[in-house]
Amino acid sequence: MKTFHPIARIAALCLSLAGTASAGELAGSEWRPVKIGAETVADVKPFVRFGEDGRVGGNGGCNGFGGDYTLGGGTIEISQLTMTMMACAGGAVMKHERLFLRALREAAHFERHGTRLVLSDSAGEPLAEFIERH
Repeated sequence: MKTFHPIARIAALCLSLAGTASAGELAGSEWRPVKIGAETVADVKPFVRFGEDGRVGGNGGCNGFGGDYTLGGGTIEISQLTMTMMACAGGAVMKHERLFLRALREAAHFERHGTRLVLSDSAGEPLAEFIERH
């Protein structure tokens, strides 16, 4: 029977966990959507920020929003979303904002791989992809 050196075991464990977010890794981070559903987002204004206090906030491209979030074992729940109600020029901006906020509301799972974040629904279907803002 082969035995592995303790350092090899630790290295294997680290490699298996690399790129996967723990619940705390979203706290204090800010993200810009690059894809919502099947649509690429070219506008750089929309973003979402996950506070260390369990609050979420950001801008959908026109209106500001805020709410609560909870994480646990790869799951996410974003709730109590409220937003400003400004009317903005350009139907595309408003369409992307509606899709963006719907993706946040419907998110049930998250995966973080470095500076990339994917939110998925309860069936595991991707809702939105993000890159981290610094």
